[in-house]
Amino acid sequence: MGIPDPVDPGTVHELQGIFAPVHDERDVDAAITISGRVPDDLHGAYLRNGPNPLFPPLGGYTFPFDGDAMIHGLWFDEGRVRYRNRFVWTDELCLERDAGRALFGGVLSGYVPDADAVPAAFAGSHKTTPFINVVQHAGRLFACAESQTWWEVDADLATTGPVHFDGSMARLTAHPKRDPITGELILFVYRHDAPYLMWGIVGPDGEATVPMQPLDVPDAPLMVHDFAITEHYLVFVLAPLLFDPTGQHDFGPIAWQPERGTTIAVVPRPGTPGSVRVFETEAFWMWHVANAYEDGERIVVDTHRMDDPFTASPGTVQLVRLAIDLAAGTVSMDRRDDRSCEFARIDDRLIGRRHDWFIISADSGDNPFGADAFDQLWRVEGDSGAITERRLGAEGIGESIFAPRADGDGGYVLSYLYTLDGDTTDLLILDVDDLDGDEVARIHLPVRVPLGLHGSWVDP
Repeated sequence: MGIPDPVDPGTVHELQGIFAPVHDERDVDAAITISGRVPDDLHGAYLRNGPNPLFPPLGGYTFPFDGDAMIHGLWFDEGRVRYRNRFVWTDELCLERDAGRALFGGVLSGYVPDADAVPAAFAGSHKTTPFINVVQHAGRLFACAESQTWWEVDADLATTGPVHFDGSMARLTAHPKRDPITGELILFVYRHDAPYLMWGIVGPDGEATVPMQPLDVPDAPLMVHDFAITEHYLVFVLAPLLFDPTGQHDFGPIAWQPERGTTIAVVPRPGTPGSVRVFETEAFWMWHVANAYEDGERIVVDTHRMDDPFTASPGTVQLVRLAIDLAAGTVSMDRRDDRSCEFARIDDRLIGRRHDWFIISADSGDNPFGADAFDQLWRVEGDSGAITERRLGAEGIGESIFAPRADGDGGYVLSYLYTLDGDTTDLLILDVDDLDGDEVARIHLPVRVPLGLHGSWVDP
């Protein structure tokens, strides 16, 4: 096919308003104002990644699959705050920067450049887009992509290069899990060719200790966005969202096939006896998991379920707790709330172990942002399912994160706040144990932070 025209941002909803990209890389300190008082015991950095195209891509733009990675950072030290944002300068993005225009097509456009348009090493391929998440491990920072190569950035967010760990980890998904007890980083990748799902482990020192291991499930190429770990197991929710090269579907080459049902695979971690266990359930989709842990012979998973991955209308999304009974060979689902909710997070120091609560963004049902952002923040008690709600009114949020107090006791919830017509962005700080109480602080940034995806609280 010929080279398509760049997409017109004025015709793409996710390139306007709270999604609109920013192109300046900024450092801000003195111009930041604060309402309330930033706690002295908040010491570290909040890094948040997201799609931020430098140039409109050729032939189309599909959120959240297209875009260039930009990391926004806020550093906290004894009540002081500073801000910095940087692109993740992948090889493909550097080619476009030097050309002054887009060279690559949107992921669903059907266009890839040939050797007349880009150097031969990049011909016939899509861009690397590590904008989904940013994580810290072994003192290193990684910008994470969706089944692509991760890229490393330094403590100042300068790009240092692609990440491979060992040869088997050249492509990874964006939601690894760091075991807070062993210090291991457990990761996975889904593939279009068999084996369709693989997992591996990077040790506490940043070196690969378990190369990528193939699984016998699934039996077809599926999208698997997130997973969970426990002390002894990995848990994969394998929903029937299939890659189909015929592309004759509402979402291009991705097809929802609910007649296949959803499979849950429980994989023993190294040193745990037994083989992979497979549990069949009704078809449902899960974007993100809050956490999982072992309770005797059961594995408990807090997450949300969707009737299908492309619809979030009232009644099609539920907050749920799964109970996987390894002894009985059964799965049960406790549906706790039927309002739209997403982006669950816990205290990351408890990943894979019992948690008492998690936070999650939610929709009040009268949300001025529609499907773009959420207008509530919840704290959900793990065992009871009781919900503490904070209504945000005319302000919206994406993902929030938990930041522990420096002394390790309790902590804070951090949320970027969005308005429908704002050119600046605030960051809200709340006490996780008083979520519906007074604001702890509000940081007024003189810059706009577009609505993005995932982030992490990291050591400075």
